[in-house]
Amino acid sequence: MQNAQAQVLPFPKTRRLPEGRQAQLEKLPLCVGLNGSLLAADPVDECLVGLLRHKPLVLLQAVWQTRGERSALRQRLGQECELDVASLPFNTAVLRYVEQQKGNGRRVVLATAIHRTVAERIADHLGVFDEVLAADALNSEEKTIAEALVGRFGAGGYSYIGAAECDLPVWESAAEALLVNPSGRLEAKARAAAFVSCVFGNRDGRLTSLLKALRSAQWAKNLLVFVPAFAAVPWTDPAAMLAAAFMFVAFCLAASGSYIINDLIDIAADRRHSRKRTRPFAGGQLPLRYGVLGPAFIGAGILLAATLSLLAGLAIVLFAGIATAYSFWLKRKPLADVLSLASLYAVRLLGGAIACGLMVSSWLVVVSGFLFLALALIKRAAELQETDTTIAEGPALGYGSANVGRVCAIGVFSSVIAILVLALYIDSAALSGVYLEPLSLWLAVPAMLCWQCRLWLAATRGTMHTDPIVYTARDPVSWGCFGIVAVAYLIAVGSIGLLPGASAPA
Repeated sequence: MQNAQAQVLPFPKTRRLPEGRQAQLEKLPLCVGLNGSLLAADPVDECLVGLLRHKPLVLLQAVWQTRGERSALRQRLGQECELDVASLPFNTAVLRYVEQQKGNGRRVVLATAIHRTVAERIADHLGVFDEVLAADALNSEEKTIAEALVGRFGAGGYSYIGAAECDLPVWESAAEALLVNPSGRLEAKARAAAFVSCVFGNRDGRLTSLLKALRSAQWAKNLLVFVPAFAAVPWTDPAAMLAAAFMFVAFCLAASGSYIINDLIDIAADRRHSRKRTRPFAGGQLPLRYGVLGPAFIGAGILLAATLSLLAGLAIVLFAGIATAYSFWLKRKPLADVLSLASLYAVRLLGGAIACGLMVSSWLVVVSGFLFLALALIKRAAELQETDTTIAEGPALGYGSANVGRVCAIGVFSSVIAILVLALYIDSAALSGVYLEPLSLWLAVPAMLCWQCRLWLAATRGTMHTDPIVYTARDPVSWGCFGIVAVAYLIAVGSIGLLPGASAPA
């Protein structure tokens, strides 16, 4: 069997049986379900997402021609989709058990309602099944599998490994039921309907997996909505800060929704990646149908922002549009990818200004523009430095490892220009009267330069392993740099009187 992404389950809990009874069961064929049993994912959902990514028009045509009828649509999806079976998330404990039974001389059968083409490809890849029973073009999935197995082996003539409530009719006609990750309710029903000899693993909390899929660590980027308020020094205005807080939540919702969509689009590449393969959708901890929450979160973010103003709602629409275009297309286009990433930072800044009713100064636009471009290039440089050979399937495809030097050069220039413009702004602020103690802002220049240099060192050494903002949130030195910036700002506005002659704000 080739290497495949796998979900690790604890070794199954089995019942002790009399030796005669155990010997009788081991002579029966072991039939294995696919959805949630051998696979941690639903193959129908896998086909649907695959077509959505590569053949969206074919998917729309299939839905239209089958009128959305589940059984017919399932068969059509199986026919049209070229599933990458090697990267599918197989349940390790189930597969180990099947291989063990096969090694003991037991007949092993793959029984599924998915299209035969997909079932046979999975069986060929694993190389452990003696037979494939695929129920094609019938209307009732559970009856199809149950009737097919009874017709093939007779009532009570087989053992069956399943994971869902639709497997209950199959277990009822089986001599032995083996359950995979059952809920307490399903396990009780199965024990009432059949002889349960084995339970694989425990059902993990899907809420935990969903929270992980939302990537809450990335919400730190949305703190940019507060920057216009602090830059204009109206942060003592409760109304402005409340509006910025609403916008922060709106961007968090939209960003999490965009991450869910991105994870679905990139699921095949993520499963080949040494680190990203553990993400909830890629690893099979979260069913792909939960992907509908992506558009739902984006919609919630738009509605929340729209309560502030129409322009605020349009800012979230713009953000979601760029993020979606990035996931589907822009991330594989050199330069367009980093410009789109930089624009996502910029839209957050713009959204904060709109929410607070402020104008964004040209200084802030220039500093943030070059800084955001540098952050996007740091992310790309870190990906290019990864030794994982599967990175060619990801965003770095458009650059190639030979271009890492050029990417770093452009990024370092962007970082330096951003710091230089910041210094020029501080020099101008000394004459503008915006700050009470503008000289203290010079502390921010070496602090920001140190932060940028640290990010570039981590990216080029291959030690970043994540987004630069997430790296910053976990890095004590970066926290120290921003602590210096915060102190410099508070001194400048007069909230901290540390400099000789500092005066309190009026």
